[in-house]
Amino acid sequence: MSVMEADFGDEAEANEDAFDHRLPLVLLRERRRELVMEMRMRGPKLSTVLIHEIAAIQQTIKAVEAVIAE
Repeated sequence: MSVMEADFGDEAEANEDAFDHRLPLVLLRERRRELVMEMRMRGPKLSTVLIHEIAAIQQTIKAVEAVIAE
């Protein structure tokens, strides 16, 4: 369920399953994809800050996936 499909009305408060709790994981994956595309566009001029940010997001994704798996 995407944010657009989620019901944020009074009924959603009563039904906690109405919102997909995996949304943060999706957003993290999209951000990682954006950063990788930015890295590809830069070519040989790689920023260590960009590489560290991608690595941090990857570690966060793995941690979230581990929690969901439990």
